[in-house]
Amino acid sequence: MKKRVGILLVLLLFGVLVYAQTFNSGKVVLNEKSGSTGRLVSSENLNIGDIFYLDDGRKAKVTGVEDVAGENYNFDNLNFFANGVLVHNKLPLKIIVSPTVMPIKASTTTTYLVKLPDGYLLVDTGFCKSYEQFIKGITKNGVDPSEIRYILLTHHHGDHAGFAALLMEKYGTKIIVHEEALPWLAKGETCMAGCFINKRTKWIIGTISEVKEHFGGFNYLPVVPGTGDIIISGEVTDLSGLLGIKAKIICTPGHSSDSISLVFGDGRAYVGDAVVPIGKLWGTRDFPFVYEDKQKVLDSWEKLINEGAKTIYPAHGNPVSIEQLENYLQTYK
Repeated sequence: MKKRVGILLVLLLFGVLVYAQTFNSGKVVLNEKSGSTGRLVSSENLNIGDIFYLDDGRKAKVTGVEDVAGENYNFDNLNFFANGVLVHNKLPLKIIVSPTVMPIKASTTTTYLVKLPDGYLLVDTGFCKSYEQFIKGITKNGVDPSEIRYILLTHHHGDHAGFAALLMEKYGTKIIVHEEALPWLAKGETCMAGCFINKRTKWIIGTISEVKEHFGGFNYLPVVPGTGDIIISGEVTDLSGLLGIKAKIICTPGHSSDSISLVFGDGRAYVGDAVVPIGKLWGTRDFPFVYEDKQKVLDSWEKLINEGAKTIYPAHGNPVSIEQLENYLQTYK
């Protein structure tokens, strides 16, 4: 009896080990490859349960995999089970996984480094004088600045566009920016026209002029777009084909007329100063403490909600849930 139990335990252990090896701890390792069997646009690991997109735009979830060749996993010898239905790898598939995003501090601004299938996208820069701090931050995370393919400027203010020109000049980085930002970028100036949300905000900003002086003010090296740069004009712009990740830009004016936000397919939204969740200090309830058009700020919040944003990642402050933004929207209405 004991002998039989021992044999069963050995067989069970062997089965567990085989299963673990077969499914690579629940991960499907995909090699970047293109050919007649399909097109893969991300070399990231794809987990069972992850969302991906077919070429026709349909969203699917990986519910299982089948190694049809008995070899190491790659795009050629896998069948995908999406939403419980077999999706054979010979169909034209476009595998898009949710990108990894690293927040990198640059003085008072939080920039975001987005992993692309080929390089990185940087959302905003900090003040011009925070360039070295930023370089140290990305180097610490194993990223070389030459790997940054695009800079998305959420708007033209100096704490967001400060060292964009340095990356463009040194590494040939391309920019993505709204067309209304172009006149100010060309001069390297910040248009500070607008209103303060309350008297406290006006007093605080008026008493911290030494901070502005320390960071070199809101002026910066001029940014002049060229070949390969992306100029945004429409209300919604799909970037999935350009970046290889499910992403779109939506226009979110209010804080400034040129403000844009980046929204991923999974609901993460990177909004610059469209939302500023540092209300305890400023008494603003996520509202930008300086704005050009109050109603447009509220319209932009509503647009973020309608365009599928789930979590808001601002340039100043901590992330905000869409439920919190909805509550504040009702408060201001």
